[in-house]
Amino acid sequence: VAHLYPVISVSFEKNRFCFQHGLLDYANILVKRPDNSVQLKAFWENDKVNDITYQVALLGDASKNTQIRSWVNGRMTIDDGTHVDALNIACKRNEWTPQVALIHLIMHNPNYAGPTRSSLKIPEIKGLLANELTQKIKEKLLFL
Repeated sequence: VAHLYPVISVSFEKNRFCFQHGLLDYANILVKRPDNSVQLKAFWENDKVNDITYQVALLGDASKNTQIRSWVNGRMTIDDGTHVDALNIACKRNEWTPQVALIHLIMHNPNYAGPTRSSLKIPEIKGLLANELTQKIKEKLLFL
């Protein structure tokens, strides 16, 4: 849970967890590096668009498929959804297939859309977020 909320510390019994760079720190755990001295293409953003706060981390280059994990309001969306579709569009527009792609949305004023919790199905988020992330990736791509 600590990786979903950058800078916040989470304590459990005698253990304390803090991911300063949120999902990017988590992506570093998930990515397979042949050598720690090898620099990887990376992107991390924690920002807000309209009434949605988002955090995205992309790391590495995939030879085949991207490992994707997604969350909405702190809950894992195992069936992904429109937020993941938007992230995939932004990556494709930037001609990048990352090894790991992580996205977490916090919807400040969510509308009840039915009994699903395993995915996000809000079509208007797709275009809004895809455009936002396409531009941010172009501006803030880095190497770690």
